[in-house]
Amino acid sequence: MYAPRAVLGALIFTTLICSSCDPQGTSKPSTAEPTVEEQYITRVQEIEAGGYAVDDIMAWAERVEQANAYVLIESREAWPNFWPVADAMFAKALELHTDPEDQLTIYRALFRIEATAGNDGSDVLRKALEVQPDLVIWREMFRNNSSMNKSAGARVDVCVGLRPLVDSDPEFDSEYFFKTCYDWADEDPAKLWPGAAEEYANREMLIERLKQFHTELAIFFPGGGRCQTHDGGCSDFGWSSRGGGDIDSTCISEDCIGVGWVSNTPEQTINTRCNNKSCQLKGWKSKGDSETWTATCKGTCKEGWTLKGKKQRYEVTCRGSNCFEDGYDVVTKEGWKFACYCNTGSCLLRGTYCKALP
Repeated sequence: MYAPRAVLGALIFTTLICSSCDPQGTSKPSTAEPTVEEQYITRVQEIEAGGYAVDDIMAWAERVEQANAYVLIESREAWPNFWPVADAMFAKALELHTDPEDQLTIYRALFRIEATAGNDGSDVLRKALEVQPDLVIWREMFRNNSSMNKSAGARVDVCVGLRPLVDSDPEFDSEYFFKTCYDWADEDPAKLWPGAAEEYANREMLIERLKQFHTELAIFFPGGGRCQTHDGGCSDFGWSSRGGGDIDSTCISEDCIGVGWVSNTPEQTINTRCNNKSCQLKGWKSKGDSETWTATCKGTCKEGWTLKGKKQRYEVTCRGSNCFEDGYDVVTKEGWKFACYCNTGSCLLRGTYCKALP
């Protein structure tokens, strides 16, 4: 038999919000049962008494989000007594904690509280940007419907503030960032950062370049795409292209890196063989119907390589001591640039993804 929703809500509330309750979840003796607003005020006062600890503030914000399906925190208009107390607590916490990371966390907590209560959190996001632009602000906006709905006024500001950081995180979905910001700006890049109109025009060209490069990446680069098994193993089983063509590369004798692989394209089959039983150390050759591509190592291919066909040439430079672990940069003979990254630290085991650079 299930507990009624109201009873379940009360239990969750006392567990997640109420600190002034006994272990059985019932209120301690008092002259009058405190209202929900008063219990929220009590929790804020407990944070103050605890020294305004940043972890306590964020933990409270998380509990408020969790409990909100059962016990609503109310808006500023509905709770005129709670919000001045909460505002004072957050202001004091920001005053005490001057480290930008701490202040960013406090603003994130405040934004969650505001959005959960149905208040506009746009100003909070703007202040967070002023303290420390960080891609975590973007992620805060997409936590849930409340976060998205209550950040509308700051959307363009967030796009402008975070644009310099977008290329610094290879795992950040920059394509979604640019598309979303374009929509938020009413499809007018002039409303975004300086030079956005030109950048959006160039991005269309970069997308086409990347599609073309993804085809050759999947054919001629070890681990050059998505692994064909969910648990990785590009070096044993092969990989598929990420875009720009329907390409499947399959390992020969379950050893792409020691023997080679076969790439099936819509037009032809291309066979790749490792030199001297090691693509990593000695390079490889890929033969199609009318063209041969050769990968010549720079020392070993862990240190980089040059890939040449009849019409194209790729110079591959490692970003660390091992291209197949640290990722690499690629430049074509036309000067086109691509940055390639290894999934979870291994292109050969987990696959590769790339971005076209301006």
